[in-house]
Amino acid sequence: MVILNQLLPKSLKQKNGFFVAVTAALVLIALHNPFSGYITTQEVPFLEVLPLSPFCDEGWRVEMGGIEYFCQNGRQVSKMPFVEWRTVHAAFPWLSKVGSMLSVFLAIVTGTVLWILLYREEK
Repeated sequence: MVILNQLLPKSLKQKNGFFVAVTAALVLIALHNPFSGYITTQEVPFLEVLPLSPFCDEGWRVEMGGIEYFCQNGRQVSKMPFVEWRTVHAAFPWLSKVGSMLSVFLAIVTGTVLWILLYREEK
């Protein structure tokens, strides 16, 4: 409770710093543009090797150990980790990833806490 009391803005400099931080966080959210939706999956290319059959009409044949195989290129959809999610229409490409946005947000919070602690009133 004592630490929380120290972090509440009391002086004018603390209140101004807190206002700037809240404004910066709101601008960050607007530039990240979460309302455009998120891309949460990605296509990963892979090479599929199937036993040779008479129905193979695309791809190429490979012989391994005296057995013929049929190879074909394909794509597999996989889910991305949360920090790799991207917004569809961010204002800046580097700000489209959730991880980048959270890093900048953490920097704003850290700077705000340091500002409030730096300008606290001593008794």
